[in-house]
Amino acid sequence: MLELGATFIPFEPDRSAHDGNITRNFFDCSSQRICTMRNNGALGLTSKSLKCEKIINIRTKDRGEPSTVKFSPDGRLCAMQRATNSADVIFLEKTENSLCIELTVMTKSKEPLLAVEWVTNNQVF
Repeated sequence: MLELGATFIPFEPDRSAHDGNITRNFFDCSSQRICTMRNNGALGLTSKSLKCEKIINIRTKDRGEPSTVKFSPDGRLCAMQRATNSADVIFLEKTENSLCIELTVMTKSKEPLLAVEWVTNNQVF
């Protein structure tokens, strides 16, 4: 039986609409954050946690549907896997424009990435 505790986090349900409005939810076990992504990040990425009251709201470029979303231990970076052989690192600090700064890290071989995990605040494995 599933029972809700005294504290909880509201989030949007997953949805795949025919009009293109897609909502996906991810849970990052290490940071204990629930991440809601609307339209592959183009309409926004919202992250909430019971451990930290800080709510993260950013917008990213739509580069496809992510399979994984992981936050760095210090909460300043986000790793997102949108392709099988690369991971996007997103800087969560606000910039002057509405989109956040992103960079793509490619594998040296054509082998697919099986998982993306943060080793330290600045290192992805």
